[in-house]
Amino acid sequence: NGGIVQVQVAIIAVATVAALWTSSRIARRELVPLSSHPRLVYVATSTLVLACGALAAVLYVLMNAAD
Repeated sequence: NGGIVQVQVAIIAVATVAALWTSSRIARRELVPLSSHPRLVYVATSTLVLACGALAAVLYVLMNAAD
């Protein structure tokens, strides 16, 4: 059912935003004081979280498309 897949992909998107918020807080508290390039820490953290979320959503849609 296409509607179920859309809702579940939306949940993955919400979870990705929550992970992005949490990761940025952890990076600010733990990693930025150790780095000489704080902006690079934020960019790397955000890129990793967004890539993982996008990959999870794409793989989920592909798995359901195979059914």
